[in-house]
Amino acid sequence: METPDNWTTISSEAHFADDHLSVVTERVRTPHRAEAHAWTIVRRKSAVVVAAMTAKGNFVLIRQERIPIRKAIWEMPAGQVDQLCDFGSFRDVALRELREETGYELAPDGETIFLGDFFSSPVPSSAPFNITPITMRK
Repeated sequence: METPDNWTTISSEAHFADDHLSVVTERVRTPHRAEAHAWTIVRRKSAVVVAAMTAKGNFVLIRQERIPIRKAIWEMPAGQVDQLCDFGSFRDVALRELREETGYELAPDGETIFLGDFFSSPVPSSAPFNITPITMRK
């Protein structure tokens, strides 16, 4: 059975860190590799992704400029969580991001449902995203 205990970090070297991310190279022995392998890892804060739906059942998307890909793209409202927290705090961050990025608020009869965590790209990054669907009003 594979558990985090089966993974052994041999060394870790920090290359960069700021308020939003850090970059490290770690040599790790995994359950499937007897020899340690070097991995460069980007560590980021957790984030929420808001799957906001209108009363008509349409998802709310925002257009954001993304410098790394040199494009403006359509995406769901999202934002970083400033520190590790429980679900109530994730809910607060989701509602804040929805309000800041779209002008929408949670409808009086609306609800937030925690759908789970996912990794947008687990190869270079350690940042999980939290999915929060919200029924809202404008």
